Amino acid sequence: MSIRVVVADDQTLVRAGFRVLVESAPDLEVVGEAGDGAEAVELARQRLPDVVLMDIRMPRMDGLEATRRIVALDRAEAVEGHRHDLIAAIAAPVSGASG
Repeated sequence: MSIRVVVADDQTLVRAGFRVLVESAPDLEVVGEAGDGAEAVELARQRLPDVVLMDIRMPRMDGLEATRRIVALDRAEAVEGHRHDLIAAIAAPVSGASG
């Protein structure tokens, strides 16, 4: 079973580079890419990734706020019994994510 990854960065080339790196590992799969924090939150709701690689500085919603919202979403779903483990990388220590 693959580890499902969402990559969030406002620079297309950076997202493409992360996609290549992630997909070079046999047990990792990129399930979505977001160009801003709001897109990242929506993708996390829809695709239920195991890991989110999150840039901090992005338009519309920065990575810190997006990480807070994704973590809150994850906790809300845990109450309903549909928990998925989520790690928000890079912004994690600042926003309260763990993993």
